This record gives sequence, structure tokens and C-alpha cells, in this order.
Amino acid sequence: MKSSTHKKKVSNSTSKKSAEARLKEAKKKNFWKNNMLVLIILGVLLLVGLFIAFSTSSSLEAKENLVYGDDVIEMYYFHLSTCPHCHKQNAFHSTLLAQYPNVRINSYEITQPGTRAKLEEIAAQYPDFNLANFGTPTTFIGEEFNIGYGSDATTGQTLLAMVQKEQEKIDASWDEETMTRTIDLRIQQYESEK
Repeated sequence: MKSSTHKKKVSNSTSKKSAEARLKEAKKKNFWKNNMLVLIILGVLLLVGLFIAFSTSSSLEAKENLVYGDDVIEMYYFHLSTCPHCHKQNAFHSTLLAQYPNVRINSYEITQPGTRAKLEEIAAQYPDFNLANFGTPTTFIGEEFNIGYGSDATTGQTLLAMVQKEQEKIDASWDEETMTRTIDLRIQQYESEK
């Protein structure tokens, strides 16, 4: 009698282990089924991130090949890659360039070699600029400069006004016979690349 009871316990124990194994296996299957949507979303986000990284790289390369006319407005932009205000201004640049494609943004990452010397060279042309008050981002356009970036509605509009002031100076002295606008050169460039 003892041995049969013992066998039954072993059988129950084996059956219990088998049930636990089946439960684990079912949980594994359910985990993948339940998390499939999350995994798909993560995969899509990864692909989108890679696409953006490569397309941004391509658009930056394309900007290096842009041509400028006699109406070019030089903008000197000093920034820091970890600066959240710089990230806001970076995003605003597309708005600025859409309105003024003749603006050439000379961009300098402040931690890169040679950038401090360039900042000092540019700053020397602005008597009201004090290097002791330097912060990121700092932007020089024409005879004016701006330190910091709040929002598109505030600082963005200030930058647009600075560019507009330079555009008005260019337009006031424009000679159609001897000067070429950036937009005309870009159209020619586009047509020649077709």
C-alpha cells in the first residue's frame, strides 16, 4: 500500500511539473503574442530613426553644395550639441531658410577646435558684444547679435527681423544688371542637375 501511494505522489509530482512546464510555455507564447505590437512599434521607430539620421545627413551635405548670389546674408551661429535652446533654434532654421533662402548659416559647435578663435574673430566686429556674457546659442547677423533662444514666437521673430533688416539693405542697393539673386542661381543649379 505504501508503495502505491508513493507512486501516486510521484505521478502527481510529474504531472505537476509537466503542468508547470506547460504553463511556462503558454506564458512564453502569450508574452510574444501580447508584446508583438510593442515589438513592431519599436521596430518601426528604429527604422524611422535611421531614416531621419540618414536623411538629415544627406540634407546637410546638400546644403554644403548650395550656391549663393550677391544677395547672400551671412549668419554666424555658435551652439552646443547638448544645449536644449540650441536644439530649438536648429529646428527654427528651416523656417528662416524657407523665407530667406539667401541666408548662409555658418554653424560652429563651440566644443570643436578652432571655434573659440572664430567666435573671438566675429565678436571683435561687434563693440557691444562682451565675451564674458557669451552663452549658447549666439547668433550674429549683419550688425546685430542675439544670445539665447526662447521660442519661435519670441527669439525666432527677432532673428527674422535681423535678417529682414539685412535684406532691406541689399534690396536698397540692388542692381539688376550686375547682380544675381540666390534664387536665380538655385533654379539654374537645379535645372543643370536634372
